[in-house]
Amino acid sequence: MRERLKNYVAGQWVAGGGGGTTLTDPITGEALGGLRALGFYHRRSAIQASNTAIDALTQVTHLPAA
Repeated sequence: MRERLKNYVAGQWVAGGGGGTTLTDPITGEALGGLRALGFYHRRSAIQASNTAIDALTQVTHLPAA
């Protein structure tokens, strides 16, 4: 396998933990890399960052908040 890909959370690249999943080329079957799941702390950070982004977007676009 080439490399373990990181997750982009709240402006930072964060490595996940656990066994992960191998990403393969659907044509050749070649292993391209892998992903690992985020832990609780990083999942919580991702949720908070998405909420902040949605709040900022509704201010710019003048759309009603969900």
